[in-house]
Amino acid sequence: MKFRICNIALAMLFIVLLVGCGTPVYRQGIVNKGSFEIGVPENFAGVGKAIPENSTINSFSVGFDYTTSAEMKVRGVKNSELKLSDYDPLYGGSDNDFTVIKETKVKSFKYKRNRFPLSASYTRLTKKSSEFYGFSAGFDPEPFGRFIFGVNKESFEFGGYVDLGLGVFGIGDVTVDYYECLYVYSKEERCSERTKERHFETDDGAFWRAGLGVFASYFVKNFALSYSPYLYKPHLQEFFDIKDEDGISAEFGIPVIYPWVLSQYAGASLWLNEHWKVSLGVTVLNSLDFDDFFLTANGSIGFWF
Repeated sequence: MKFRICNIALAMLFIVLLVGCGTPVYRQGIVNKGSFEIGVPENFAGVGKAIPENSTINSFSVGFDYTTSAEMKVRGVKNSELKLSDYDPLYGGSDNDFTVIKETKVKSFKYKRNRFPLSASYTRLTKKSSEFYGFSAGFDPEPFGRFIFGVNKESFEFGGYVDLGLGVFGIGDVTVDYYECLYVYSKEERCSERTKERHFETDDGAFWRAGLGVFASYFVKNFALSYSPYLYKPHLQEFFDIKDEDGISAEFGIPVIYPWVLSQYAGASLWLNEHWKVSLGVTVLNSLDFDDFFLTANGSIGFWF
């Protein structure tokens, strides 16, 4: 009889834990105010001269960049919707999963630009008749790779590229003021109790990006003018290891929907001889959600072979 009662008690305890009564397994921060560091990529602006048909060209280049430390204020940023499965993965794909907190607006959101003064890349391009394709890989400051395609003629070129920046830990600043949902009891009550506003910051975050760009250049002899707009989606590390007031470690999530950024490069390049090319230009960062636009001065020198 005692054995049976014990089994029933354990079963009831398991059911109570399963339905989510109590503190969530994962902690999720609903951001009121946030500042996040993002990378400022180097746009691809083309070769800047005619490439011989049925040939392959390679380059190693180093970029020199200068930007201010002004933060970019962004409007209309939201915390993503949080479901019960975000707090307890046992509910993932379950019919019992439900929305705990709907999308909420972040009151104050800023991007901080992380642009190292130096960047480096390797590019390899292959041209058939007039069309060409290839890739680039490098650091700016995180590792990146891009696939390039386009058309190269006697006095102009144009094309596009797909770009992916890989995350590097330890180079991103994150600062947020947030609150948490403490208890999730039922679909009717949803988030029944919230904490007061808390503060979290770290300089050990990671960021990465994905985007699409196009480019066009017009050249006369060894001189070229280039323009390259690039639209990319930055993404910041979503989960962090923190300790609560009692010193207990926990995985803390920041589920923010990050807005797109438009990076527009305009500049000029000059081929000094058959192998060496120098470039100088400016990159403008803006977005429909930005209050202003932000400038970065760019210079580069490349060896082509």
